[in-house]
Amino acid sequence: MGARMSEGLQSEDARTRDRRFEDAAGAKPTRNAPLTDEELAVLGLFSVEGIGPATLESLRAAFGSLAEALRAPRDRLVPLLRDDGTRARLLAAGDLAALALRNLERADRAGARVLFPGRAGWPRQIEGVGFPPLFYLYGTLAPTQKRVAIVGSRETDDYGKDLAAFFSGGLARAGAGIVSGGAIGVDGAAHRAALGNSQATVAVLGSGVDVVYPEEHRGLFRELVARGGALVSHFPPGTPAVPQNFRVRNRFIAALADAVLVVRAGATSGALGTAKAALALGRPLFAIPSDVTSELGLGTNLLLEQGSARALTRFEPLGEALGLKADWPVLLAPAASPATRVRSRSKPVPLPPAGPQTRRREIEVPQELRPIYEALGDLPTQFDELVAKCGLDAAGLANALLRLELLGLCEERVGKVFVRR
Repeated sequence: MGARMSEGLQSEDARTRDRRFEDAAGAKPTRNAPLTDEELAVLGLFSVEGIGPATLESLRAAFGSLAEALRAPRDRLVPLLRDDGTRARLLAAGDLAALALRNLERADRAGARVLFPGRAGWPRQIEGVGFPPLFYLYGTLAPTQKRVAIVGSRETDDYGKDLAAFFSGGLARAGAGIVSGGAIGVDGAAHRAALGNSQATVAVLGSGVDVVYPEEHRGLFRELVARGGALVSHFPPGTPAVPQNFRVRNRFIAALADAVLVVRAGATSGALGTAKAALALGRPLFAIPSDVTSELGLGTNLLLEQGSARALTRFEPLGEALGLKADWPVLLAPAASPATRVRSRSKPVPLPPAGPQTRRREIEVPQELRPIYEALGDLPTQFDELVAKCGLDAAGLANALLRLELLGLCEERVGKVFVRR
């Protein structure tokens, strides 16, 4: 379940190839500008899973530049790496300059640009942040636009999706770009509402920009790019969507935004990782209070209980944080019941009921995955223990667990343990 080594294009299976993204006219090859020696070194080193911004800075400090680090014998780099796994991957990586050039060629073929700090198009929000050290862009990203990240759970209810669309639409009309993770649920509702209000929206992916995940958002991604938005990722083209990628992707979502809004998130939602990153980056963090009887909002309520996020029930506090002024729509009609929302001050629209009346969407476990699903429990189970229980080899089990996770039926936690959802 490796994440970033771009040689993964050679080992990707047919399912990944089938998920390749092309716009309506077919992905048009592009031509990236020639790289400086330092950019080539960044691209090569960052392609090794486990080498992140902090390690790049350590290498730069030790060798004077990453270009010099790339020229140095590999055994001089190894002591500066943090763990044995990263050391082993670096030693096995081969010619990193050649790997960097192959990644650049793959970006060209996918019609994607590779952006570096200091180059034209580098977003204002991540100037001086140090993360990511580069990223891949398919589409158009306005570097100076004010943006809000709107995030929440994949498995949400109509109430959560309606709130995401309401706030996304209002912010889009006020001129803010919307950034989210391209997932089903809250993310998809936020992207579509931005498009519905003629505003560009950015999807940050946990895969390469040419790999469609989730498959049901192929049409959304096509429309998003065609209407002035972008797919972005710091994973090279061809990288499949694997669980650990989404944790890093969540940080990138927060980095690209001027403020972060968590709409409706459960206690284990990845949106809480975006919230944590927002706090670390000093981004204003807002959360919409959820009814206390529904597990779908446990995460957002926890953010509020801990004082990590500011409760958002109207646009004005978020508008002030962004420096935006608008004739904001109101969430509750002054003389209406609490179950009524208005898109404008004159047109009430009923909200779906929240709380215990709203049932979670049932997902049927595919027949071939049932033994693995049944081997999981409510308590975390080690990967090696699952290998023994299920009678699969490590590669087969990893593939099955990935499919369950993508269906929202299991979750990988720190320490390579898995739990049923």
